[in-house]
Amino acid sequence: VVHVAGFRRAFPISAYLAYSLQQLGKHVQFIDGVGGLSKPQANTIDRKDLLIAVSFRPYAPETVELVEIAPRKGAKILSISDSRVSPIAKPANVALQVRDSEVRSFRSLAASMCLAQAVAIGLAFTTQGRAQRQKMN
Repeated sequence: VVHVAGFRRAFPISAYLAYSLQQLGKHVQFIDGVGGLSKPQANTIDRKDLLIAVSFRPYAPETVELVEIAPRKGAKILSISDSRVSPIAKPANVALQVRDSEVRSFRSLAASMCLAQAVAIGLAFTTQGRAQRQKMN
């Protein structure tokens, strides 16, 4: 199971990732935190799972908390953040760093969305290649 979480400014990025991964046939749990339920939603994380956590400065406490919970449950973490030393990047197994442009405190999501698309497309090609190799064997 791939759990995807991102709150505040990171919410559209995480929603896109959850949608894209579902389109690829992956079992996805979108941790959206509706009704303040992000922590109960995180209780479904298992040792065979992956948490994709997305957060940017100022880091959403809900995402930071999920990144602290996942390793205790044995899950792997892929973080997408704006710094290698962000609170969601440090404990991650894989940390992707992206910096969006900023104009007068307004930060674009363009680079972050491009990175999310690259992750989804990369997974699609990897999955497709693996399926083709299995057919040949």
